[in-house]
Amino acid sequence: MIPEVTSTPTFRFVPPLALPDTARSEAAQVRPEDTRARGEPGLLARLVLSGRLGRGGITVTWLMVSSVPNQQDEVSVGAKTLYRAEALAMVSLELKLSAAATKPWVPGEAWLLDARGRVVGRFPVWMEVARLGPGEKRTVAIEMELVPGAAPGALRLELREQDGGRTVNAGGLEP
Repeated sequence: MIPEVTSTPTFRFVPPLALPDTARSEAAQVRPEDTRARGEPGLLARLVLSGRLGRGGITVTWLMVSSVPNQQDEVSVGAKTLYRAEALAMVSLELKLSAAATKPWVPGEAWLLDARGRVVGRFPVWMEVARLGPGEKRTVAIEMELVPGAAPGALRLELREQDGGRTVNAGGLEP
């Protein structure tokens, strides 16, 4: 006798108690993608849906470091990269705290200044650790809304320490 072939798969239920301990603990763990509500868009989808990422996509510009590190500056700026979309920009900077520094540098906010030195925007500074220790080098990221009508070359970025202490001049946003 030939068994009948169906396109519907059959499943067998295995009670949780029958699972080995490792399988049960893996099944009990919540994965980040499982915690997101069904239908919630991801980061790039949200950029497209909000109109901040359009047909122009994202452009990447490697920016020149405007000055040689000064011996008196405890925090120096290394590589700078500008990512631009329709109405949004992200600047990543490599910061290095001098080994001679007596205390860590804690990111506060970034000030976007126009050609006259007026603050045209204030934005959070993101770093993968809470503080930059003496002798350490880390990347920081600043996400900002673009200033309507302002050319990036006319804007300058300053990073402020959380307690208002040290200021890092990150220079202009021109290639």
